[in-house]
Amino acid sequence: MAETAVAASDNAAFSRLDLANAVRPVTDTEVAFFHQNGWVLLKGLVDPEVCRAMLEIGRPKLARLVEGTEEKDVKPGSAQMQIAESDQGTIVNIPQWCEWRGAVRAAQDPVYSGVVLSKAMGRNVRRLLDRDRPLRIYHDIFVCKRPDNASTPTHFHQDATNFPLDRNALTAWVALDEVTPDQGPVRFYSGSHKFGLFGSIAPGGGDIRDEYPELERFQISPAHHLQPGDCTVHHGLVVHGAGANNTLRPRWSYLASYFPADARYNGMPNHDTDGFGLKKGYPLDHPSFSLVAE
Repeated sequence: MAETAVAASDNAAFSRLDLANAVRPVTDTEVAFFHQNGWVLLKGLVDPEVCRAMLEIGRPKLARLVEGTEEKDVKPGSAQMQIAESDQGTIVNIPQWCEWRGAVRAAQDPVYSGVVLSKAMGRNVRRLLDRDRPLRIYHDIFVCKRPDNASTPTHFHQDATNFPLDRNALTAWVALDEVTPDQGPVRFYSGSHKFGLFGSIAPGGGDIRDEYPELERFQISPAHHLQPGDCTVHHGLVVHGAGANNTLRPRWSYLASYFPADARYNGMPNHDTDGFGLKKGYPLDHPSFSLVAE
C-alpha cells in the first residue's frame, strides 16, 4: 500500500503512517443497522497503528490532569475555539472527563485531520446520514475518562439539543486504546432517534431518563469491549450515555461530530458557534468548521 508522508509532532515514527488507507468503508449491513437503531459499532474502522499515533499525540496534553497534579478548569469559549486565536485548541476539565478540544478544528494536526477529514470517512458519514452532501466538522475532542471513578458517569442525553443546527448530525467515537466494559464505553437506547427531540434536561444537569421514563421502552445497547480503531457512531437524536471508569486505567477515546454543509445555523447560543459572526438561517460557512474531503 502506498504510504503518506506526515509531519506530526516532530516524531519520525508518524512520517510513515498510511493515512490514505487509515479508514475502511462501512458495509451495507452496518448502514442498515445504523438506520434502524440510531447507532452502530464499526469494528476496526480506523487502523490501530494510526490510533496509537493519535493517542501518543494527545496523551501528553492531558497528562497532568489525568495524574491529578493539575486542577485546571477551563470552559471552552468561542475565542478559544477560533483557529486564529487558539491554534492549538483548548484543554478542558469537567466532572465527566478531561479533554483536548480542537485537534482538527484548531490545531489542524495532520494525523487527526488525515483520519476525520478523509474521503473515506466522508463517504462513510454520508452513507450513514443518507445524504449525499458535502460535510463539515462541528467539533472534535480527544477525551480521557479518568480512572478509579475520578470521572463521573456521563448522563444520558441527546446531542441534537446542543447543536445549533437545523439538520441531523452524527458523532463518531473512536477507541484509541483498549476500552473494557467497566471503563464506561458509550451505550445507546436503540431506536430512540426515531422519536425526535425529547427535550433538554433541566438547568444544572441531570439524566434525561428522569424526565422521560418512557425511554425504558427502548432496548439499551451492551457495554462493548473495544480495541484500538473500533468505533461507535451515533445519530444526534439517539439517547446515549456512559458509566464511570471503574478501573485503574484511563479510558482514551476521540470523537468527531459531522453535519451536512447545507445545514443552517438556528441562532441558539453555543460555545462552539458563538463569536463567529454566523447569521441565523444561513450555513455555517467558516474555516473553524472544516470541510471533509470529497
